[in-house]
Amino acid sequence: MNETVVIIALLAGLVSLQYWRGRRLNLSLIRALAAELEKALEPLDKEYTWIGGYVGVIGKYKIEHSAISAVEATVSLVPRHSLLYLPISLLMGRRDRVYFLLRAQDKLPGGAHLKTGRRAKLEQEGLNYDEKKLGGTVSKRWYKDKNEIEKLFRPLAKLERPQQIKHVAVNAEENAYYAEAEITHGTAVEYLKNLLQELDKRA
Repeated sequence: MNETVVIIALLAGLVSLQYWRGRRLNLSLIRALAAELEKALEPLDKEYTWIGGYVGVIGKYKIEHSAISAVEATVSLVPRHSLLYLPISLLMGRRDRVYFLLRAQDKLPGGAHLKTGRRAKLEQEGLNYDEKKLGGTVSKRWYKDKNEIEKLFRPLAKLERPQQIKHVAVNAEENAYYAEAEITHGTAVEYLKNLLQELDKRA
């Protein structure tokens, strides 16, 4: 058999194998996270929309809460099903992430950001700045109102792995609380639960 044909056949086999293995793994990650979210939120209603094939999903949850009317979770995964794009994605620094938006019932002031990691930066002027240490994790904080940043920080301080929460903010344009987190070890959902407890006016 021609060597070129053999090489093409092997590559086709590898592409096919990677597709099915990667697809299965991404689907299992999405299903596991969705189950964690539904257990934590106990939503009154829910809706899921797939994005980009097997690399993500948007979950919308209507919840009963004194300060938050709905939670949106956008899951973004590396393309494990693609033999070509997976290594490129990893080299570019992409990782599995979930992005939360907690839709507030009342008007939010904005001007509060919290990021973890020594290299974390924020290009925004006119905000106060300080740092807090949580074990070996540096939490960098930019804010107008200290009460607002403490609402974001206290839920973080309760975590075993606070470094997995990458960015939390009060988003005035969306009138929502925003959080970006790694998916592993259940830390993202744990922070979400802590934040909802912190924001609960009945607590």
